[in-house]
Amino acid sequence: ALRRRDAFRVGVAHNDANDNNILVADDDGGGADDASPRPVVGLLDFGDVVETWVVNEIAISAAYFALGKDDPIAAVAEMVRGYVSVFPLTDVELAATPTLVRARLACSCVCGAYSAMEDPGNAAYLLLHAGPGWETLMKLTDAGDDALLRAVDAAARRDTRVPSSIRRDE
Repeated sequence: ALRRRDAFRVGVAHNDANDNNILVADDDGGGADDASPRPVVGLLDFGDVVETWVVNEIAISAAYFALGKDDPIAAVAEMVRGYVSVFPLTDVELAATPTLVRARLACSCVCGAYSAMEDPGNAAYLLLHAGPGWETLMKLTDAGDDALLRAVDAAARRDTRVPSSIRRDE
């Protein structure tokens, strides 16, 4: 990603859109089950807002969205598909997305562990994403760079045939 940094667009990013910082609409009382998608109506926690590469916003959100998923590559692809439907990414940004997703997972896990050592009273919160983060990072690594890149590319091009992502050794 660093070799391509001059080609990345720069903008203001929330930089921490995860399940703890997203507000969704209340159930409308129409009887929909809890699994039904609800529209996002707001964001919390603006402490990480910075001017950075625009592609970081989707990479960070996709990394968190992939946590705990059986198929994190499909989850990342789903996020990319939705994101680019509103804000298209350049080819260079798309190519860097897999690396940036894995980088966010690694940073989240390592920084969380360090912060928990420094503030043991807040360890439960600081380590909230650590277990699922390492697991997701390992799944993405095991699947290989090409699998994630193909899925991101297909999603960005609105290809409904997003490649199967996780190798099955069974």
